[in-house]
Amino acid sequence: MDIGIIFASFALVFLAELGDKTQLVALSLTSTSKNPFSVFLATSLALTLSTIIAALLGGLASRFVPSFTAYITGILFLIFGGIIIFAKEMPKIKECFLEAVALENAFIRYVPRVFEKAGKLDYQIINILRQEKSHAEVFKILIKEKKLFKDDINKLEELDHITKSLSFPKKILTSPFPIALNEIVRQEKIGLEVFKLIHKHIKEEEHHQEDELMHLLEDLIHEEEEHIRIFLTYGNEASNEK
Repeated sequence: MDIGIIFASFALVFLAELGDKTQLVALSLTSTSKNPFSVFLATSLALTLSTIIAALLGGLASRFVPSFTAYITGILFLIFGGIIIFAKEMPKIKECFLEAVALENAFIRYVPRVFEKAGKLDYQIINILRQEKSHAEVFKILIKEKKLFKDDINKLEELDHITKSLSFPKKILTSPFPIALNEIVRQEKIGLEVFKLIHKHIKEEEHHQEDELMHLLEDLIHEEEEHIRIFLTYGNEASNEK
């Protein structure tokens, strides 16, 4: 057992994984499931399995390639590791978009179960779910096209606050309908804040190249406001049933 190799491997992999897609996936899963231990266990097993496969393949490859290849591989590993370590941190707006996608996906999973359990799953909720699914697709497109990644919006403290609020607790599935409904409305209002913040920024900064996005956001804002209005009517009905 070579202590030097152990230490170097640990340090490089640990630093390479900081801010990597795996860590972001784990963060999103934890925020939506509210079960950090289960997420830790599952992601640890997944990383362990992938590392075992890589080590086995590396051992197999060492039988067929010249010994000096190991030095070349080490140098390349250090170069790419340095690029990762010193690369710019993720834009705040991208983090916000990623959390918004996780929130929309959790919304689509949990809301119909809440309303079905209460015997209130109807065409209005089904239509809302269809629109929320399209909202998630919008965020995915924004991420793919790197919209606003280099914009001043990343300096807004308000963006940090909103991003941290984007989580959908699974406990609403076991909560009484009025309490679950309040949480659904709260999350809809946070989603509305995201759309309004981006829309306001684009409008104030006069980003004319983003006019199409601004018009899309106006439609999304209108839809979210309508969703909140509909959900509140269910809240009023629940109060009258008491």
